[in-house]
Amino acid sequence: MPTVEGRAVFEWRAACLHYASISGDTLLSTLDGAGSLTWMDRPAPDPRKLLDHWEEWERGETPPGRVMSDLKTGGLRELLQDVAAAAAGDGEGS
Repeated sequence: MPTVEGRAVFEWRAACLHYASISGDTLLSTLDGAGSLTWMDRPAPDPRKLLDHWEEWERGETPPGRVMSDLKTGGLRELLQDVAAAAAGDGEGS
């Protein structure tokens, strides 16, 4: 079994998942050569891909749980936050 600093890799992954779940951080963690945890930035959401996931659900090709997962990991929250911020900014000048 692969190990990093004497711990099984699955233990590191479990620790990362736990940290992300309690901190609310985006989980895209990796182990670098020294065995320490590093966090990577998530790419910007792709609205076309998000819409594709939604349309797959509408056609009955994908179960709701899978769609929610795809939308979440695809960055729907970030996209909606950007749209809401832009809408709030548009309303300030009126």
